[in-house]
Amino acid sequence: MMLWVALYPLLFMREILNLMAIDDMNFKLVLVGFAAVNFVAAFLLETSLDHGFFNCLRKLRRKKESKKAYKRLELQLQTQLSWPPLNQTLYPSRDKLPR
Repeated sequence: MMLWVALYPLLFMREILNLMAIDDMNFKLVLVGFAAVNFVAAFLLETSLDHGFFNCLRKLRRKKESKKAYKRLELQLQTQLSWPPLNQTLYPSRDKLPR
């Protein structure tokens, strides 16, 4: 609908919107082309910001060591290649059991 108003505005629309009558179709097509290029550029920019850009920044930011003990322990266990020992059964020590 808006494309029709840009290319072939009706007389009553020209009067309501105070549009000037432009006979050069190439100029009208260039204006519509600018609007289309603007839409595509804005869409691509918005999509890249939403999905990729902030994730890349988050990955580049240095990792801080967690203040939570269980997360630090989990990180240590992930870096140890010998954990968990598969050939033996582990039992908790008597002094570590809750009473």
